[in-house]
Amino acid sequence: MEIFNNPAPTRGRRGRGRRGAIRGRGSSSNQSMPRQTRSRGLRIEEIPEPTQILVVPHRSIFGDDGIVEEEPELRRRSRQSTLSNTTQIEDSNPDIIPDTVQDPDESEILQEVDLLILSTVVDSHNLEVDEEEEARRREITRTTNRDINLYVQRLKLSNRRDAEFLNMPHVDPYALTEIGGILTCEHLNNLLAVDIVIDCHDGTKKKEKLLYFMRDGSVKILSIQDLLVKTTKELKYVHYLLKWKNKVCKEWSDMILSTIRKRFDEGKNFNGDYTPMYLNLKDQDVEMQRGTAVKEMSFGMKQLILNPDGKEIAYLLVEDHSLPRSSIQNLRAAIYQINEEDEELRNLKERPIQILEGKEENLLSNFLKMNLFYQRI
Repeated sequence: MEIFNNPAPTRGRRGRGRRGAIRGRGSSSNQSMPRQTRSRGLRIEEIPEPTQILVVPHRSIFGDDGIVEEEPELRRRSRQSTLSNTTQIEDSNPDIIPDTVQDPDESEILQEVDLLILSTVVDSHNLEVDEEEEARRREITRTTNRDINLYVQRLKLSNRRDAEFLNMPHVDPYALTEIGGILTCEHLNNLLAVDIVIDCHDGTKKKEKLLYFMRDGSVKILSIQDLLVKTTKELKYVHYLLKWKNKVCKEWSDMILSTIRKRFDEGKNFNGDYTPMYLNLKDQDVEMQRGTAVKEMSFGMKQLILNPDGKEIAYLLVEDHSLPRSSIQNLRAAIYQINEEDEELRNLKERPIQILEGKEENLLSNFLKMNLFYQRI
């Protein structure tokens, strides 16, 4: 505690006090004035007692540097007085927030945070997620060591070191189904043909691209890393459609076959033999059976009966004027199921092969006409 002496200020200067005293002598009004003497016309005012000011020390939250030092006993009494006054103010007016707030315990804060995290985790586990939506989510986000091994194998086989190959996608951007959907034979039948072209957008660095020709007329352009997220079922079908027209197509075919064999599912023992599906006249998926096509005459026209042992039967007209109008699926079904042991059927097989190659060539030619930055291999 410190005590300061504050003298009371004097009123006016010495000269003005004399004139005021002379004027007051002749005045009729008796004004209340402080104690003074009238000798020589001077007014002498009484100096009040010095005022005592109590300085309460302020406790800093950062330490005691710069704080007024007091005796321990005085400090304790000052703190008790301050706290008692603060308590009385809070009781009289609860809206007033005291300046002195006790810091919360750190352990209590950590306990509250732990309880909040625990409650959040429990609430998240209690959410009911639809099974179908959960299965789709797992299919989208599935990334295994198998995919990484396939990626490394493809990188070695393709002999490429581009930086873009390091960004392996986890979701198929060119899926034949909706994202997370299950691939069926109906989806595979929407893929009519595949081919490989050269991408010339960057003149100094040409890249090979795989084309997906879809039934609706659209074309999907894929790169090597896009095949990493393809299912084994789709890769088998692509390997079946890709023809060895040149050395590049042969390398891609071998690379796809190696990728299938590296997987730990049904593709582990895949030897390249694929049993395709075809779409019959009733728009139903039917598994092809090799060597089961038979010929017959119907209304004077020669035709082939495909898959006669199956539940559904498709017909393929083999006359010259009607065969080019056959769909690509039926042409492939005829080529796959014609028995070459029959000399007449063996001669008929060459015609569907030529027509199928012509249809695939038309698909590629139309694409190159509309996309000038792509070239043939």
